[in-house]
Amino acid sequence: MSAPTELARFLSSFMRAEGLSLRDMESRTGVSKALLNNLINGKVVEPRLSTLVGIARAVDLPLGRVIELAGFDLGLPTSPDALAEGRAQAAATVQHQRWCRLLERLAGLDPDELDALLAAEDGPAGGVR
Repeated sequence: MSAPTELARFLSSFMRAEGLSLRDMESRTGVSKALLNNLINGKVVEPRLSTLVGIARAVDLPLGRVIELAGFDLGLPTSPDALAEGRAQAAATVQHQRWCRLLERLAGLDPDELDALLAAEDGPAGGVR
């Protein structure tokens, strides 16, 4: 028998805190009592994704967190600094994609359309704003 995973400890603690039996958890998760018992006792250390989905829904945790609790490394950043850096990179990527779409549109304009667009941007004073 393997040592219980973080998921096993979490489930046991969650059930105790909520006053839930294995039968209650079976009803909430759609996962059999036998499998839940085996998870909690460390007899199952690599549960199926469908099992983890049922657990995530029942305990109101993001699926990614439940997967990590089950011992799978998703390679996702978890520190606040790494998360902030990831958000900044995502925002930069979105901005880059917007610029690319704008450039594609500009490249598709014929010279007269481009001149008209630039003239409208210049405004009545003839200078760029």
